[in-house]
Amino acid sequence: MEEELLIAKNIAPVNKGLAVLPGYALRIGDRATLLPDPAGVCHGVLMDISPSEADDLYGEGSVADYVPETVQVQTREGQTVSALCYNLPADKISGYNAAYARDLLQLAEKLGLPQDYLAEIRAFTE
Repeated sequence: MEEELLIAKNIAPVNKGLAVLPGYALRIGDRATLLPDPAGVCHGVLMDISPSEADDLYGEGSVADYVPETVQVQTREGQTVSALCYNLPADKISGYNAAYARDLLQLAEKLGLPQDYLAEIRAFTE
């Protein structure tokens, strides 16, 4: 999630850094989610927010179906750390939102994520 969006919602992320989540693949319907996939690799931003901030964020109606899941991510420094990732269950993925995918692609490009991952996101924009 984009830091500026969180700040606009009065959420103050700290300890931000890029991370990799092996064993998951990105899916975009109306919104994005990560689904287990042994061959998958997802890239993104790891950041700390408080439990109450997470409750507020995922209490909104448009993301209320997302469920927290503990995952093991790898930081750029090579550390493996536990993180809480909110994902939409596969049976609740619906729709197609190319505009959302384009916004996500723009953020991923800004973050300098790997070209092969950008290509995965780009496929959802068509």
